[in-house]
Amino acid sequence: MGEEFRFTCRAVMLRCIDFRLNEAILAWLKERGLEADCDTVGMAGAARNLASPAAPSDREFVLKQLDIARKLHDIKEVILMNHTDCGAYGRRAAFSSDSAERKAHEEDLRMAKEIVIAALPEVTVRKALAQVYASGKVEVREIP
Repeated sequence: MGEEFRFTCRAVMLRCIDFRLNEAILAWLKERGLEADCDTVGMAGAARNLASPAAPSDREFVLKQLDIARKLHDIKEVILMNHTDCGAYGRRAAFSSDSAERKAHEEDLRMAKEIVIAALPEVTVRKALAQVYASGKVEVREIP
């Protein structure tokens, strides 16, 4: 038998299922040379499922999916991406201000990163937040 072909991929992204993000995420991935080198896992609330899951099994499921991507596709990087005006967070109405909303997402992304690093120490983790404007425009920015 011949040598087995191994499928590899540089990154896996945990993102929200919200369709409004599709174009902006694709553009963001293209800017980084990842459009054809990134698996995606879509879940309502994205990083919230790690940082403050509704049930412990939610966190376990996400970590399992990331680990499967790591094992099957030899990923080296996890990208955690949340977005403003997210239904899983109660949309904008759940926050006292835009800055409070961003702060909540940034904190969940920080906590989620720590959880992923603890579970998958061999990968690097990046965080990003997609700003969804009332006009429909979406801007993605990386969070340090």
